[in-house]
Amino acid sequence: MSKTQIPTNGIADDAVGNTKLDLTANYAFTGTITGAGGMVLVDSGNGTSASNLSIQSKFTSTFTNYRLFGTFTPVADGNDLKGRLMIGSSASSDSEYRYRVRSWRRNSSSNDEGNQTGWGADHFRLNTSGISNNTQFGCNVVLNIFNPLTQSSTNTPNDCHIMGETFAYADNGYISRSSLGVNYQTSSNFDGIRFEFSSDNIAKYNYSLFGITGS
Repeated sequence: MSKTQIPTNGIADDAVGNTKLDLTANYAFTGTITGAGGMVLVDSGNGTSASNLSIQSKFTSTFTNYRLFGTFTPVADGNDLKGRLMIGSSASSDSEYRYRVRSWRRNSSSNDEGNQTGWGADHFRLNTSGISNNTQFGCNVVLNIFNPLTQSSTNTPNDCHIMGETFAYADNGYISRSSLGVNYQTSSNFDGIRFEFSSDNIAKYNYSLFGITGS
């Protein structure tokens, strides 16, 4: 059998095996996979002692949709994590955010649920329980950001949507998981996103932003 071709009648059952393929060797894939979809790292970072985290000018026409992974810890207990979309270096605080957050909480003896909604708000919320300032855990965030470059899209209406999950230790001894959905209808193109706590600084953060290929 040629080293560069697969015969038309297929490969014999005994043509590949541990006696013919060195399983201890290192192999490099040099081809290209297309059409399968995936994620490409766009930006990442970490830091301490910040009033907010502004991820600027990272949404481009290369991708339509994005996914963000992050962990945020407040300086003091009891803070809620908020988000705003950005245009350049400015965070949009227009009263156009529509969101709902639903949380499930549990401690050693009980559990409960919480809801937070906003219609015409100047930000969106990512949780409903005050977050603990335990720097070992923080608030873990996964966000899917759809169509931030709204005016470059053929979608009608020109909406940016955000869906996500958070998990955190709350300051009241609960563990808390939240699901959120956000809508923002705009005449602008958003190219970034900002995170901050409700009444205190960020003690510690890290994040990775990915573009979704094939979207």
